[in-house]
Amino acid sequence: MTTQLEELHEYKRQFIELVEKSRANYDRRVAKNQPQIDELSRQADELAVVFKRLVKEAAEAYAADDGELAKVLSDERKAKQAECEALNQRANRLRQELARDYESLQRVQSYLAMVLKDIERLTAETSPSRHVKLAGFQQARGVTPEIVRQELDPLPPRLLEKIVSVTYIDEVARDGAVGRTANKAQNPDQTKVYLYINLFSVEESELKESYRDTIVHEAGHVLFDWVMNSVQRWEWGKLYNQTLRDGESFITEYAGQSMREDFGECFMKYIRYPTELRRNYMARYTFIDKVYKEINT
Repeated sequence: MTTQLEELHEYKRQFIELVEKSRANYDRRVAKNQPQIDELSRQADELAVVFKRLVKEAAEAYAADDGELAKVLSDERKAKQAECEALNQRANRLRQELARDYESLQRVQSYLAMVLKDIERLTAETSPSRHVKLAGFQQARGVTPEIVRQELDPLPPRLLEKIVSVTYIDEVARDGAVGRTANKAQNPDQTKVYLYINLFSVEESELKESYRDTIVHEAGHVLFDWVMNSVQRWEWGKLYNQTLRDGESFITEYAGQSMREDFGECFMKYIRYPTELRRNYMARYTFIDKVYKEINT
């Protein structure tokens, strides 16, 4: 049985196709009509100059009592005026064609926007992370509320309940970080997650994947600081310090900054790339797997 959300996603797919077709039609119309409009406008402007000159000369002829010349000039003026109006009418018809195609594009874009809004609303109402407030994403590039929900929803309720909000900040963080969780000492019960402009990826697909990694990484911080107990954090610290003592590499360069960042990066790998973590850092995989299953019961 098709759910309402599935139906909305099908509408979304259809409207995206319509938007693409409408934009292509509009672009073709612009490419065809605009040069003609420009040329017709140029010709009309030239005739307008002639028309004004004929008006002046006809008036001067009448003033000089040269009725015959005045009539010739007046008839020529009328002919130029009619020709100018015809050119403007042709240009206006072409502009109206452009306007109709643009209105069609705007209409399907508005329908798509309504469907996206309904998807966001319904997703928020039915998702396990619905209590998490999402803000600031109108300005975001590469990350959407839907992406945030998709990464948060599979996480255990005990972890999700510790997150109050995820907010996109449309600026570059001072330390270049893409994500951050609020300080534990100042937020002992729950925390806020912040996402910032990502300067490390350019392509839209890369940006989305990078933000997905960041969201799960920040969830790892929530697990480490707000859910795990002191004994578990101490045990992870032993793994971290042993890696330092042995001079071994961490799973990412960023993980080597601290045991918290090590956990955040390893948790991200555990959720998104478990095979990589299990193959190269079995002790860390086993530790996170045990903690994760405990809080997910």
